[in-house]
Amino acid sequence: MPSSFTHAFVGGALGKVCFEPKTSRRIILITIFLGVMPDFDVVGNWLGAGPNSMLGHRGITHSLFFAAIVGAIATKVVARELPRFSRRWWRLYLTFSFVIASHAFLDMFNYGNLGVALFAPFDDTRYFFPIRLIVDAPRVEYFIQWRTLYALAFEVTFVWTPLALYTWRGEIFGWFADVLPETDSVQYS
Repeated sequence: MPSSFTHAFVGGALGKVCFEPKTSRRIILITIFLGVMPDFDVVGNWLGAGPNSMLGHRGITHSLFFAAIVGAIATKVVARELPRFSRRWWRLYLTFSFVIASHAFLDMFNYGNLGVALFAPFDDTRYFFPIRLIVDAPRVEYFIQWRTLYALAFEVTFVWTPLALYTWRGEIFGWFADVLPETDSVQYS
């Protein structure tokens, strides 16, 4: 699986992109939390659910069904004052659902041996993408080791950098505009 850092980073970035230019910190914090939330399924493992169980890792909490349900609940909690099914309500709902679903899609890009039950509870088939670019991150108890740095290097290369360049492009280009000198006086022959 990609590390929780990557799931949180992707969640926050998607929250920022979906609500630009006026994204509140509250929305970004909520999308960071929702990006990591599907991995709370480790509780099922602690309670004895097997690895291929719907209640185990990458089971129902990684499904599109879960994303749709939790997206609706999060929208109801966050946007109590918004009229249900208004344009802003739909924007929040789709953003929250998409952030939760992004967790499963990222997990489908890794080299791990356990696929994602994307269509649970209706289908328990586990899926991967044909192209897998992300190295499986180690479990928490083995997190501080060379393999962790190797996994994080892949995540930074294939997920963080492209997403950061896209998400914060305005800030990056604004910084370059402030740092680089004006070129109005340059004459071209």
